[in-house]
Amino acid sequence: MQGFNRYEREMAEFREGKLHEIYHEFLSYLKRHPGSILSRDLERKFNISGAEIRAMVQYARRQSTPIASSGLGYRYARNETEMASTIRHLTERRDSLTYTIAQLEKADSVYIAPPAHDDEQQLVDFYAEMRAM
Repeated sequence: MQGFNRYEREMAEFREGKLHEIYHEFLSYLKRHPGSILSRDLERKFNISGAEIRAMVQYARRQSTPIASSGLGYRYARNETEMASTIRHLTERRDSLTYTIAQLEKADSVYIAPPAHDDEQQLVDFYAEMRAM
């Protein structure tokens, strides 16, 4: 259960970090806001990065807090219908990742190794060929 252990570690790190200090204020702000809020606006308001916004949203969702998202931003969902598109989008992402993993697992294990580093012209040619692919 490697994924579960990673989840537990991430949650412990979150609870011990600076984001946990503003987490409840973040949720309160989303609840009070009448619509969706762009990540960049949340970043500015809370003085944190987009990655940190996503970490707080992930933490909230893993606590069963209904944070919906779309191209318009994040919002605190008020009913099941508001969550439906977010759940559908997350399901599509999961399915796409599962497909990608399956395709990589079927790969022929053909790897392109660069030439020895002592032949500079061969390296130049190799990387030019890689960029052309």
